[in-house]
Amino acid sequence: MEENCHRRTAVACGRSIAAALLILALGGCQFLEKLSGKTHEDPVVPPPPVRKPVADTPAQAAKPPSPPVKLDGSAAGNESAVAADGPGVSASQLAGGPTSDSKGPKSAPPGGSGTEAKAARDPEATDDEEPSLLAENEGSASPNQIEQVGGVQGPGDEVITPIEAEGAGAKFDKGFVAAQVNGAPIFAEDILRALPDEVLKQIQQIEKAVATKQAPPEVLKKFRRQVIEHFLQQHIQQELLLQALKTKVKPEHLNGIIKQLDAQFNSEYLPKVLKDKGYASAVELELELQKQGSSIETIRASFRNKQLAQQYLGSKAMVHDGFDRPDVLQFYQEHLEDYAFKARSKWEQIQIRFSAHGGKEGARQKVAEIIKRLNKGEVFAVVAKECSDGSAKSTGGLRGWTTQGSLKSKEIETALFEQKVGEIGQPIETHDTFEIIRVLDRTAAGHKKFEEVQEDIKNQLKQERFQKSINDLIKELTEQANIEKFTDKL
Repeated sequence: MEENCHRRTAVACGRSIAAALLILALGGCQFLEKLSGKTHEDPVVPPPPVRKPVADTPAQAAKPPSPPVKLDGSAAGNESAVAADGPGVSASQLAGGPTSDSKGPKSAPPGGSGTEAKAARDPEATDDEEPSLLAENEGSASPNQIEQVGGVQGPGDEVITPIEAEGAGAKFDKGFVAAQVNGAPIFAEDILRALPDEVLKQIQQIEKAVATKQAPPEVLKKFRRQVIEHFLQQHIQQELLLQALKTKVKPEHLNGIIKQLDAQFNSEYLPKVLKDKGYASAVELELELQKQGSSIETIRASFRNKQLAQQYLGSKAMVHDGFDRPDVLQFYQEHLEDYAFKARSKWEQIQIRFSAHGGKEGARQKVAEIIKRLNKGEVFAVVAKECSDGSAKSTGGLRGWTTQGSLKSKEIETALFEQKVGEIGQPIETHDTFEIIRVLDRTAAGHKKFEEVQEDIKNQLKQERFQKSINDLIKELTEQANIEKFTDKL
């Protein structure tokens, strides 16, 4: 009997663990599905500890806001200036590029360095003036003569200098390598640090389940690998853009750009993080980040690289040509139904419920009294506040604008779009109420005029062409790169 008891207990425990695993696994899949359109965020900042700050650094807040990074120069190898009103580049557009692995020709890593990447630091500009991101090269060189900057030491190298990786998924000082782009590693830890809060909370829930032995460690390992695989492509694309940027911008210009971005980080981004997250000082934030194996310098480097990648992408994929009126008009005519709108009515209502007046006959007598008062000229809103049993009683029966086809009651909707404007209609009987309706105003169905939507159409066409340029650029860079993924080794 005792043996049977132990057996039943073991079976019950096994079923509980299996159920927990199923819930965790399904929850993880659902989270990834919900986040399929999201992009990676900046490194996650942990919540501040419940304690007084150790030190304070008010000097940073006293710095004046740094000027935005200039992007009004000409692209190297392209004499077309970047349009000031061009569409912005978001991380979601960056992630909209192709996701297939490259099988094209392998190219040497930009920079030609196989040494370990140095920690991010504040660069020193070589120009007196702040250069634009893709300003034309100064001197006698033609704008179309692109200077290669491989092997030059300086802040530009710190952006994308590759680290030689020996062996798939090898362990480095920074962690496991999830992928390599032309020899430059993308670390799994960097991907995990930049996850959206929703995913981090999901990982923490699974970690708690593992810690309390409600789930085996394999569940956490599997979910972390799925998350890394899901967000890896965005990091690959960013690395491709950074490497392309380095080959097309002179090192002195790149150094100046990085100096601007670091100044912007110090004067604007970091103080905002401290304020939003509730940290009293940068020292306090640094202490918490170090507990997670991160640092303010890590956040700075991520901010810098993200900005550089997006700005380069925007400058290269910018749409320079406009759209003539015939093209916009043709689009409008071909998509006319997209600009259709339904009829609408603005109306007032007095609702009398059968149940509030002893049944249908009692409600009918109440309706007759109300109609008599309205016909004598009493204000509809006053009568509605006094007598109506409906939800619009407090507003004097006013229901605002209602679109045709949006009401459940077909009788009321018919009255709204057939009854004469301004007249008190005959009481409408439903299954449990009488409805007294007055239509205040009505607009017929139709289509928005071309003049009203032509600017929206221009912006839409421009954005579509811009997105296509982004996809084409990412595809070209991907095909020319040597990309290796090691997520199966994680």
